[in-house]
Amino acid sequence: SNLESRQGLAGKDIDELLEADIPDNVNVILETGGAKKWHSHNIASDKLQRYLIKNHELILIDETENADMGSAEVFHDWLKWATDNYISERNVLVIWDHGGNATEGVCYDENYGFKGLKQSELSTAFRDWGISREKIQREYPKIDMIIFDTCFMGNIETISWLKDYFYYMIASEVIMPGGGLNYRVIAEEFAKNDDESYGRAICDSFRAKCEETGQAEKTELSLYDLTQAEESVSVLESVFEKEIAERRKSIEHLTPQE
Repeated sequence: SNLESRQGLAGKDIDELLEADIPDNVNVILETGGAKKWHSHNIASDKLQRYLIKNHELILIDETENADMGSAEVFHDWLKWATDNYISERNVLVIWDHGGNATEGVCYDENYGFKGLKQSELSTAFRDWGISREKIQREYPKIDMIIFDTCFMGNIETISWLKDYFYYMIASEVIMPGGGLNYRVIAEEFAKNDDESYGRAICDSFRAKCEETGQAEKTELSLYDLTQAEESVSVLESVFEKEIAERRKSIEHLTPQE
C-alpha cells in the first residue's frame, strides 16, 4: 500500500530477494498490488501481478484485473493459485504491508478504501483453501510457517485464529521499522534448515539489520510454535471467563445509588 507508493519499500525488499542465491529446489513467488504507485521493476498499479524470482531475475508469470487485496476472496485466490501451480513439501507464506493489531488485521489496499484483512477473514481464506485442496491437505495438513512483515500482529488473537493452519508464526508485537525483514535470509536459508532453525535465522537477521540502523532497542520479533498454542489459548480463556464472571457478580450487587 502506501509503504510502496510513498517510499518504495516493497521494491527495496524485492531487490533483496533478487540478490539472494536461491536454491534450485526453492520457488519464490510474489503477488503485487494494493499500491497507487510502484517505484521499481515496472510493476503495474492497475493490475494484480504474479512473479517468479529465479536466477536473480523477476519474471512476470501471471496477471489479472485489479482487485482488493484486503479481500478474503482475493487472498484465497492467491493461495490456491500459488499452491496449485507450485506444489511443494514445505511452504512459507510471507504477508507484507501495514499491520493493525488484533482488531484491524493486515493488507490495506490503497486502491480500495484502505480496508484490511481481519484475522477472521484470514482464517476463512485458509479454511476455504484447505477444503479446496482436501486431497493434498491430508498429506500436508498445514503450511509450515506464516511470517508477518507488518506491525502489531504478534498477539494471542492472531495466534488463536491461525494455529490450525500453520506450525509456526513469526510476528512483532510492536512497530516494524521501514526496512522490515532480511529477505535475502528468508530466501537463502529456507532449504538449509528445519522450521525452528529457519525461524531463528530470520529473527536473528532482523535484529542485526535493526542494529545497523540504530533501531534495535525499539523493535522486537518473535517465533511462535503454534503447536503449543491450544494450551495457551485455553488457559487465557479460562482466566478471562473467571474475570468476567466475577465482574458480573460484583455488578449485580450494586444498587442504583452505588
